[in-house]
Amino acid sequence: SPSRIGGYRAIFGGLPASVLADEILTPGEGQVRALVVVAGNPVISFPDTRKIEEALRSLTTRARRRDVPEELESLLARLAAVVQTPEDARDLLIERADALATTLARPAQAVPVLRDLLDRLDGACQPAILRLVGLAEELADDALLAEGLERQLTATEDPGLRVPIAERLADVCEQRLHDTARSVKALYVWADADLADAAPQQRLVRLLEP
Repeated sequence: SPSRIGGYRAIFGGLPASVLADEILTPGEGQVRALVVVAGNPVISFPDTRKIEEALRSLTTRARRRDVPEELESLLARLAAVVQTPEDARDLLIERADALATTLARPAQAVPVLRDLLDRLDGACQPAILRLVGLAEELADDALLAEGLERQLTATEDPGLRVPIAERLADVCEQRLHDTARSVKALYVWADADLADAAPQQRLVRLLEP
């Protein structure tokens, strides 16, 4: 049958890609209410990126209302790839990570989403860093925990806030990872942030003595 919008006829069993966004956005009988994509990304391959973005936002809102986590996670990933501002992409990726970690109970799959956000969009995004640290604790992954604490330390400027982060990082690196170099680096940060505390200096002496 012809397309609902424009009356285009199917060719080889498929309708023109150019009408997909309108088929999603135009209410009425036969409106496209869900999208299943296999080995492709319509926001890259279809025309009119802005309208495709609008259509995917519409589907995302509908998926939230219907509480369909698998569909929502897929839509968030595709929408984050096409939105116009880094801030929008950041917020969508955080929502996607939350969906993976909590709703879908796949915390390990949320880790690369957060890493992508921090490496590509905003290395100082505290919500993403705190989620990464929380996932490391949930997964009992000491290496990931150290990575998260290092990111948190880099993104934190207040000396009073840097002290507990650096202390915890030094403990993780020394006691769990047995990584003296990273522990020493964290201890230097701790010592520099709190000159009155002798503890980091004492630990540095012990770690650095021949």
